[in-house]
Amino acid sequence: MSPLREFDLKFEGTTIHCWEGGSGRPVVLMHGSGAGCGTFSNFSAAVLDGLSAYFRVLATDMVGYGLSGRRPAPPYFDVAMWVRQLLAIVDYTGAQQVGLVGHSLAGALALKAAAMDRRVTAVLATGTMGTPMPPRVKGRGWGFPPDRAAIQAHIEGTLYNKSLIPAGEVEARAQVLYAPGYEEYFKSMFGDDPQTYYDQSTLTADELSRITCPVLFMHGWDDGFLAPEESSLPLARSIPQSDVTVLGRCAHSVALEHPGKFVAAAQQLFDNLTG
Repeated sequence: MSPLREFDLKFEGTTIHCWEGGSGRPVVLMHGSGAGCGTFSNFSAAVLDGLSAYFRVLATDMVGYGLSGRRPAPPYFDVAMWVRQLLAIVDYTGAQQVGLVGHSLAGALALKAAAMDRRVTAVLATGTMGTPMPPRVKGRGWGFPPDRAAIQAHIEGTLYNKSLIPAGEVEARAQVLYAPGYEEYFKSMFGDDPQTYYDQSTLTADELSRITCPVLFMHGWDDGFLAPEESSLPLARSIPQSDVTVLGRCAHSVALEHPGKFVAAAQQLFDNLTG
């Protein structure tokens, strides 16, 4: 299998970093908003290679994350901007039918993109946000980790099986988090009441009614950040053409903990795209 090709695209005064591999029906992936994370934090190389055996795969780091550039001016937490980023990758594919995969916050972004653009013809959302869930004491937070031990603890909190932390993941996140000026950027991005971020990512009734494509929600029963009863299940009730798979022995990081089930589900969901 050929290696993934890396490249940057210009986007709204900054750059977005992308990986591309495979051929055929295009599927675009976007990661979640954990501190310092990027594409390979949520979708391992094995997962991307597995998908690229069936599809033309494009993955992108969110603006302000990973190898993508930072937004030139605040607000740095901007749901509408990240949706536009997803649709910019859809534009790049040149296809009229594109599948989207979004994890956590990006699950909500993918659903919002599907409500806006009929080229999005299927969505796979893992551990998704999208409901106005009030933050819990042990729920999702966006604090800046002061050291590598805190990064490690945060990643462990996303996994049922703590041994599955990708090799080099702590250091990869540290390189982003401790780059010059990034602490101030991140703290500005997540400087408000956490409820603000749930509210901004919530799918409105109108948006839910405009999602006409098939949607698959995948969620871990042991997700300590976003329980399936709080997000995937209520969202699915509002999208008649959706299905929900809830996985045992799985926390927040579905694709990392169950790569085989994830790739198989994606293959079945996106197989009807014509590209």
